[in-house]
Amino acid sequence: MPILPYEIYVREARRLVGRYVFKEHDNVVAEGLDRTPIHSDSIALTDWPMDSVACLPRAVPGGSADGILFLGEESRPAQVPYRCLLPNDVKNLLVSVAISASHVGWGSIRLEPVWMQLGESAGHAAALAVKGQTTTAELAPDKLIRKLAASRMAVTFFNDLDAAGDDPRVSAAQYLGTKGFFAGYEAKLGEPLSESLQKAWLEGFTQLQAGTLDPMRLARIVREAEAVASSTTAQTRGDFLLHLWQKLPPSP
Repeated sequence: MPILPYEIYVREARRLVGRYVFKEHDNVVAEGLDRTPIHSDSIALTDWPMDSVACLPRAVPGGSADGILFLGEESRPAQVPYRCLLPNDVKNLLVSVAISASHVGWGSIRLEPVWMQLGESAGHAAALAVKGQTTTAELAPDKLIRKLAASRMAVTFFNDLDAAGDDPRVSAAQYLGTKGFFAGYEAKLGEPLSESLQKAWLEGFTQLQAGTLDPMRLARIVREAEAVASSTTAQTRGDFLLHLWQKLPPSP
């Protein structure tokens, strides 16, 4: 006779307290942007609203059971940082399911598609660490993100892109989307590039190469650049992003 587990489905249990805690604020639109906060070490996406079922069977008259919430209007697709998989005091361990997240933030992470992404990203990180003879904690995050983008992994959410397609411009947009090159969820790769946006992107790329880039600051500058009237260049947005992607030095 088969022995069944005493719990068929555990929605939430103990989790890692890692080098970054994914919180409610990571899943709502950031001030000055049209998307959630940008993480330069994003390795996965959420696209489900933050929600929680009842924690206790108690309820006030006329109300829902204690602890229930569904933030369908507040939640937006979010980036999950690599740091959420890294324990604070262990150098060579990746926690890809019980990741570092708050109770409310966990509501949008606890979906199988997110875990599949986290597992694939953890596998790439482990392989890169072995190849580079380093630990997963000491692995350069940018090396991992570039590998994921080149492998058609979605590390930035866009309404108008197919991350698994063959268009090389998509890999460029995915990677640069973790660096603040987009203030919203539309890539618009086929649209003409404005001179104001070209200037913002070039300045951001210079800072990226110099190691001084602040992705959130750049995204706000990009938003302002897209809002002003400006002449267009001879290039499309996607072609220019691909040009920047190809100018990156070989991954360390």
